[in-house]
Amino acid sequence: MPGKLFETMHRLASRGRPWRATPSELAAELLLSPAGMTGRLATLEEAGLVRRLRAAGDRRRVDVELTEEGHARWTAAMRLRGEAETAMLEPFEPAERAALSALLKRMLLHIETR
Repeated sequence: MPGKLFETMHRLASRGRPWRATPSELAAELLLSPAGMTGRLATLEEAGLVRRLRAAGDRRRVDVELTEEGHARWTAAMRLRGEAETAMLEPFEPAERAALSALLKRMLLHIETR
């Protein structure tokens, strides 16, 4: 699954069940134009990984929801990602892993608080 599609599924899955958001929320988070988001969602929908639903209270609103198949594929991709990360850290001793983790956290905090 290409990275851009995975990232869209990741944004939905990270919300927790029912893994749902509006297209405009997703576009804002992913820094995409509405047209770019529409194209990405169409690809995911054709693959059966997401579905678009009319909101019950407001028929003008459309929500995007990760399907069970989409969630299963996302879970499998996350498992593979975890295995790859574990393999990359294999050469390091526990103390080196802890030091690397601390440095990466510090770097991310610096970037997030700018």
